[in-house]
Amino acid sequence: GNGILESVQTIGDSIFFNWFERHPISTYLIATAATKYSKFTQNYASKYPPYETFEIQHYQWQADSSRSVYVMRNVGLMLECFETYYGKYPFEKYGHAVVSPFSYGGMEHQTISTIHRNWLSSDGQSGIAHELAHQWWGDLVTCKTWKDIWLNEGFATFSEDLYKEYSQGKNAYFTSMNSRANYYYNYNPGYAIYNPPQLFNAAISYYKGALVLNMLRYVLGDSLFFQTLSNYRNQFSYSNATTEDLKNVVNQTTGSDYSFFFDQWVYQPNHPYYAYNWKVTQTSNDYELKIFLKQTQPHYDVYKMPIEFLIKLASKDSVVKVWNTQREESFTFTFNEPINNVVVDPQNYILKYITRDNTLEVAETKLPDKFHLYQNYPNPFNSQTTISFTIPNDEFISIKIYDVAGNEIKTLVNENFKAGYHSIKFDGDKLSTGVYFYKLQTKNYQATKKLILIK
Repeated sequence: GNGILESVQTIGDSIFFNWFERHPISTYLIATAATKYSKFTQNYASKYPPYETFEIQHYQWQADSSRSVYVMRNVGLMLECFETYYGKYPFEKYGHAVVSPFSYGGMEHQTISTIHRNWLSSDGQSGIAHELAHQWWGDLVTCKTWKDIWLNEGFATFSEDLYKEYSQGKNAYFTSMNSRANYYYNYNPGYAIYNPPQLFNAAISYYKGALVLNMLRYVLGDSLFFQTLSNYRNQFSYSNATTEDLKNVVNQTTGSDYSFFFDQWVYQPNHPYYAYNWKVTQTSNDYELKIFLKQTQPHYDVYKMPIEFLIKLASKDSVVKVWNTQREESFTFTFNEPINNVVVDPQNYILKYITRDNTLEVAETKLPDKFHLYQNYPNPFNSQTTISFTIPNDEFISIKIYDVAGNEIKTLVNENFKAGYHSIKFDGDKLSTGVYFYKLQTKNYQATKKLILIK
C-alpha cells in the first residue's frame, strides 16, 4: 500500500494491514495489492540532509523472487540519478508491487509502483526508471488537468533517457532520443501534446513530450534547464501544475520570454521542415561559407530555434550556433582553411524533417539590409554565450563588454568584418555573477544589449 505499514493485526480469521501515507496524494495514485507475496528490501541513503536511509520494498510471488532481485538491481542507482537532477526523493519509502493480469506495463502509485509481472522476465529497466521518475513528476507534482498529461508522461519518459546518460554516458542518451524521434516521425497522429484527444498516445504524450524537454534543455543549457525544474518542483510540490505554470517558471527562471517555445512545440502539432544549401567562395586569404536555410512546413510560419552547424574543415571540425528566426535566412562565416562539408543540427536536438536542396542557390541569399545586434544566447548564461550580429557592408567592428557602472571590462572584437551574419563567443569565466552590457560600434552605428551572467 501507499506509505508505511504501521501495524498488522489478526482479529479472528482476518488480518488487518494498516498503511499510512503522510504526504498529500492524488486520488488516482492510491493503491493496495493483496495476494500471497514474498518480499525483499533494499536500503537507500539519500544524498540530501539529513541523509536518511529509507527502504525500497519489493513485493512479488515466491516463484519470481530470484528474478525480481536481479531486475531491481539498479533501483538505488536510479534514485541516485534522479536525486542528482531533481532533488531529494519526496516520500518516506519506495517499492514495487508485481501484479498479473494487468492492463498496463506500470503505474506510478505513490511510494509503491505497480508493475506487470512480465517486466521481471523482460528486465524492464526503462519502465522501472520511468515509474520511479513519476514520484517527482506525476506524484509530487501532478498535472492539474488531463490536457497537461505530457507534464507527467513526457517528464517520466525524458527521465528514462536521463538515467541512461547518468549510467551509460551521453551517447546512450542521444541514441535513445533519436530512437524516440524516429518513432514519432512514423506514428505522429498530427495533434499537439497539449490537450491530446488520446491521452496515452506513445508518439505524443510520451515521446514527443520527452523530445520537447530535450529541446528545452538544448535551448536553455543544462544549468538553467535543471534550475528551472528545481524551481518548478519547489513551487508546485504536493500540488498540481499546468503547462502555463511550467512556462511561467521557465520565464521567471531565465528572465526571458519563452512563450514562443511553448507555442510552437507544445500548443501546436507537428514539427518544422528545413531545406538548406551551402557554398564556399575562396578569397585571397580566406574561405567564405554561406549557408542558406529555409523552413517549408505548411502548418506553422516560423519555428524560432538555435541551430548548430558542424563545419568540417580540412584539419578539424568547428561547431557554430545561430538563432534561426525567419522562414528564409542566410548565414555567412569565414575560415582560413578549406571547407569539406556542413552538417545541420549534428546532434539532432531539433525535432524536424531536413533535406539538402541544391536548387537553393547562394544567389538567393540576400545580404542584410541593415545593422542588427541580436540578444546573446543563452541569456542568462553560465560562463559562455554567443553574440550575433548582421552588417550590410564590409565594416570595421568593435564589440566591448561593460559592467553596470559603465566600466569597460573586455574588448571582444576590434577588426574588419565582411557584410553578412556573424557570431562570436564570449567567455565570462573570470567574471562575477551579475548584469553586464555588450556594445557593438561601427563608424555610423551603435547598439547595446544586456547580458546576465549566473554562476
